[in-house]
Amino acid sequence: MARKLVLVALALLASALAAQAAGVHPKGPQPQGFTPFGWGQPIPSGHDVEVVESDGRTLFLRLPNRQIRIGEADIMDVLYGFRDNKFYAAVLTFRGFTQYRRLRFALETMHGSADDEDNYAKHYIWRWEDVQVRLTWNMGTGYGNAVYIFLPLAEDGERDG
Repeated sequence: MARKLVLVALALLASALAAQAAGVHPKGPQPQGFTPFGWGQPIPSGHDVEVVESDGRTLFLRLPNRQIRIGEADIMDVLYGFRDNKFYAAVLTFRGFTQYRRLRFALETMHGSADDEDNYAKHYIWRWEDVQVRLTWNMGTGYGNAVYIFLPLAEDGERDG
């Protein structure tokens, strides 16, 4: 299951980079990271972490026994991505349409209207110069993801292979 989550996360990161557009920004401030990590910062010491996947330069981990809520949305799992020991992504997984609606409302409250949205496909993107947040929900599986991406490090990873 963890490997599948990492593969989904990597696919979402790749599609986010492919879909990046310049110039359009939501009303809210750019996210400065994802608790407890700041963009481009190393893995802080003192955190109990579980390594989910590592390929040498890229590492995905989770913080065991940590409950996350964004607004009223319950998040099932959070994977934190590091490239060359620098934080560049958070992949949040949730289950159910109710959680999707709650998370979408929370993101719209924090960041304003999405820059790209497809309500039929349940796919939303918020863009800033250095950060992108993508929200998707899959009716077939009943699961969804919100992916926070720090583009400078993610683009380095795409260029380096």
